[in-house]
Amino acid sequence: MRKLLTFWKFTRPHTIIGSAVSVSALAFMGGGIDIFGTAPFAFAMVSALACNVFITGYNQVTDVATDKINKPELPLASGEMQIETGKRITRLSGLTAAVFAALVSWWFLAFIFSIGVLGFLYSWRAVFLKKRHLSAATAISAVRGLLVNIGFYMLFAGTGSITEIPPEIWLLTSFVVLFSLGIAWFKDIPDVRGDAQAEIGTLAVTHGAERAYLSGTVIVGAGYAAGIAVPFSVAFSHADPWFVSAGHLMAGLAFAAFAAKTDPRKHEEIRRFYRLFWVLFFAEYIIFAAAFGAA
Repeated sequence: MRKLLTFWKFTRPHTIIGSAVSVSALAFMGGGIDIFGTAPFAFAMVSALACNVFITGYNQVTDVATDKINKPELPLASGEMQIETGKRITRLSGLTAAVFAALVSWWFLAFIFSIGVLGFLYSWRAVFLKKRHLSAATAISAVRGLLVNIGFYMLFAGTGSITEIPPEIWLLTSFVVLFSLGIAWFKDIPDVRGDAQAEIGTLAVTHGAERAYLSGTVIVGAGYAAGIAVPFSVAFSHADPWFVSAGHLMAGLAFAAFAAKTDPRKHEEIRRFYRLFWVLFFAEYIIFAAAFGAA
């Protein structure tokens, strides 16, 4: 049981849950409730989760020294898991993601491979997209925002061209791109000390925690404003626009309340805020899936 718990911590649970929720919601939006009983859904889900573990696992393997300062509770940083074990899990996860993606289709294998490569380059020291805040934020937004939403929707809807993607999915994609920028900037605020020592130029390191927090708050707030307004300016074909708008209004108010009560200079407050922020990430997919079901 302890080994399972250690493995669960190694997967970075909030990212695993986020991937499971997003893939499930996109499956429902693209293929309806019946899609969940199919082999392509099962294979795609396993591939997505394994790819997630590959990316987060490789990040931990390369970041042990920094994590000992920033996130000493992580298994590799704390010594709860051996480095070689982490490397084996990472390699096996990458192989699993590729095998199950190939069982879906060759284009899906190429799609998962592109996500894995971006995740690898994020942490690989020879390229190290994480080194600068602009390249780090771009990589996270490209994966979580653009590739995941467009790729998985096309898979489950059986569309052969992005021109067939409905405006509802483009709105979801645009929102998650902005939300992912918030993830990129918020997640680094508690890690200033370790990142500065490692000469990693996060927005919080280069411009200060308050600037990073304000930038993330403004960009995510813009996403919620778009989520409220766009449904009434674009003709939706698959989702209830009132549901989408109302959902963003409620989630946006919750975000504003969390943001107003958080002092980015206080370590525990910003970490608590970041955990709540991921709950709003899960909620975004629930809003759209429910709107599709209500249409």
